[in-house]
Amino acid sequence: MFVVDALNNPTEVTLLVSELREDGMRAVRSYGSRAFRKQMDAANKSGARYTVVLGKDEAERNAVAVRNMETGEQLEVPRQLVAGWIQARNGAGGSQR
Repeated sequence: MFVVDALNNPTEVTLLVSELREDGMRAVRSYGSRAFRKQMDAANKSGARYTVVLGKDEAERNAVAVRNMETGEQLEVPRQLVAGWIQARNGAGGSQR
């Protein structure tokens, strides 16, 4: 899974990546101040099945956007439920990219 920072808030992204890893998931992110499009390009190149986007609108609702990189489908998921949501879609092996 790839985490994209559309908030320009590296602390929040680091926290989310840590939380996902604690839940047994492989999570990576871009470092530095890359533009949103560049981060999405990196997510696509990484081969990640899902991209989690921390965006302003979602943050106001304590949620994240989760994009299935294979289908392009994007849904809003409550932030505290994102790991379980992705694990449920990956089956028992929640450590999928």
